[in-house]
Amino acid sequence: MSNDTIFLNGAISKKTYKEFSKLFEKNLELKALVLEDVPGSIDDDFNLRLGMLINSKGINTCLKSSSIIASGGIDLFLAGQKRSIKRC
Repeated sequence: MSNDTIFLNGAISKKTYKEFSKLFEKNLELKALVLEDVPGSIDDDFNLRLGMLINSKGINTCLKSSSIIASGGIDLFLAGQKRSIKRC
C-alpha cells in the first residue's frame, strides 16, 4: 500500500470485506485499488458488499498489464468510480 493506493491479491471473502472496511475508515486518503491477481470470490455476498463499499468511497480501480482477474475480481474492477488499465 502506498499513501493513496492499495493492492489486492487473492480470492475475496468475508475477511477481505472486513479488512477493507477497517482500511477505508483509518485511511481517508485512499483513492485507488490495484487488482493484481484476483481469481474471484469465496463469498459472493461479501464480494457484492465490498464492491458497493469501494464505489461509495469513490475508490478508483486499476489493472496493470500483468493483472489477472476473474469472476468476482471483475465485479470489483467494475465497482470503481473510474476504471483504468495500465495507468496505476
